[in-house]
Amino acid sequence: MNTLKEMLESAFAEIIMFGEDFPVKSTITEIKSPKIFAVIGDNATGKSFITSNFCSMVKNKYKVNGYHIGMKNRTSGGMESVFVYGDERTQSTGATTLNAIIGGLKNVRHHANEGTKMMIVLDEPTIGLSLGYEKAMGKYIAQIFNELKEMENFAGIMIVSHSKIMFKEMEKEGVELSVLSTGEPLTLNEWYEK
Repeated sequence: MNTLKEMLESAFAEIIMFGEDFPVKSTITEIKSPKIFAVIGDNATGKSFITSNFCSMVKNKYKVNGYHIGMKNRTSGGMESVFVYGDERTQSTGATTLNAIIGGLKNVRHHANEGTKMMIVLDEPTIGLSLGYEKAMGKYIAQIFNELKEMENFAGIMIVSHSKIMFKEMEKEGVELSVLSTGEPLTLNEWYEK
């Protein structure tokens, strides 16, 4: 398995988590780039749950390493929280978010360059950011993705977000986002209009 698309399709075919009997519904609604997925859906439709479990499955089944940067890890405490997010008592929520995303993407790039199969899940990468910084985050993720997308050892990026501004900015930068929709199956354009 080389890309997120292939791993997601395999997961949908093999794992009950994506089956009809599972209470959390998810659908691949658009395939544009096999290495970048926007994960969209309303609150409490299972976006973080699906991506967290998918991340664990990918590590175990396909031996893909990576990072899952999100609120669960951010608030869990312990060494990982300290090293990834720092001490939130001494910096703003937005600065903490920026540092974690920038650091995670740099680590993915470094390890993929070193020959390790890598992926990253960015769960709500715009927490604490103003609208202008949401646009900047979209540009930054697009820039890094465009640097990484042709690398053999880069499996991809999954981005869980409610930020239409960030996704639109990524599209302006030439990123063709594939979509994993939870709850109601929507394409990105349908979700923009909702």
